[in-house]
Amino acid sequence: MTPITDKIKQLPDGVNVWTNICDPVDGKWKTNVQAFDSTDLKAIVSDLEVKKRALEKYDELIMAVVNKYPNETRHETALRYIRERENPSARKMETTRIKESRFGR
Repeated sequence: MTPITDKIKQLPDGVNVWTNICDPVDGKWKTNVQAFDSTDLKAIVSDLEVKKRALEKYDELIMAVVNKYPNETRHETALRYIRERENPSARKMETTRIKESRFGR
């Protein structure tokens, strides 16, 4: 992921990790402000990596929608494509809904 997450993964379990932060008010560095257990940090990094991979897959799916329908987001068009493909009888209902929303009926 990033150099910092790689370093976190390499920490032995059960080690306390202390943070240093810069106070936005006086600009002075504060040390030992927060302690984190390395096991907890590794779990957070792992969770973030799973979420990042899911987001990358979602982005790939959404960006595959080249021509979105008017007044729809790429997400809505992709969802409609999937629903129409999975349930062909829904295609006619969805087309009717789109026409009605476009022409205000």
